[in-house]
Amino acid sequence: MNDTKKTPLVVIVVLNWNGRDDTVACLESLRGLRYRNARVLIVDNGSTDDSVAALNDRFPDLRCLQTGSNLGFAEGNNIGIRFALAEGADYVLLLNNDATVEPDALDRLVEAAESRPDVGIVGPKIYYAGEPRRVWFAGGMISPLGRLGHEGWNRIDEGQWDTPRETGYVTGCAFLVKRRVLEKVGLFAPEYFLLFEEADLCVRARREGFRCWVEPRAVVYHKVSASFGGFSPQYYYYFVRNRLLFQRRHVISGRRWAARFYLWYYLTRLFVFFTVTPHRGGWRNLAAACEGIGDALRGRWFQRRVHRHLGQDS
Repeated sequence: MNDTKKTPLVVIVVLNWNGRDDTVACLESLRGLRYRNARVLIVDNGSTDDSVAALNDRFPDLRCLQTGSNLGFAEGNNIGIRFALAEGADYVLLLNNDATVEPDALDRLVEAAESRPDVGIVGPKIYYAGEPRRVWFAGGMISPLGRLGHEGWNRIDEGQWDTPRETGYVTGCAFLVKRRVLEKVGLFAPEYFLLFEEADLCVRARREGFRCWVEPRAVVYHKVSASFGGFSPQYYYYFVRNRLLFQRRHVISGRRWAARFYLWYYLTRLFVFFTVTPHRGGWRNLAAACEGIGDALRGRWFQRRVHRHLGQDS
């Protein structure tokens, strides 16, 4: 796939938010890609550190868009997607700034998409960066109640996920999407801000007849939760709130009461967990989860409001 006249144009969007060192490592890995018709676009999502200056100094040949404020994962990436489409991209690859890629990863992803006309979104197999045989993502599962899960999560790879196949959704960590999917289905829903936005887009794409696909020969390594600093109050707020939004939009009405029951069951489990392990953020995390439920019931989406008693997380 070295002839750029015949090779689809892929614009790779890397979203940065106060992640200078991770982003540098990500961009350095992209320099090693064998794919010959790719352009890299940095979108800085309102960083308050020296990211922009450092990235412009280290990668003067790359375009860096600045949002001016933190728009979240969804709208921050949308900024990059719109620019990519205006540039004539056939595909957009969204790549987390705390991820690195194998040199042939993009070739494998595009090959999978090009060989199957009805496939609209393709994801790679993703390993933990610190344990390169431990799986983080080998496919996405969506339960009838709107619960999301990663196939292979936290398991050692022994070849059991080496078969390319259709999947429920593709994680936003490494997300290759065809231009015509975006033109027909639209971009990420910005009201999610963080979490569930990629599953939401995948469900919408599937309703329009596109398939989601996982290509295990394409390999990516992920540091995991760099933007959250671990499982923080911010994570639990967005996870619980956005799960309710996702269920509201995509769970069949007859199952919604069951979905809500499961959510309360999950919250009860969190209460027990944080009570017996207070060193893990305990009450602050539980309070953030309860806040997420409250905001979902009130229809408060987009970025989380700051509550001093819970701490500044965003």
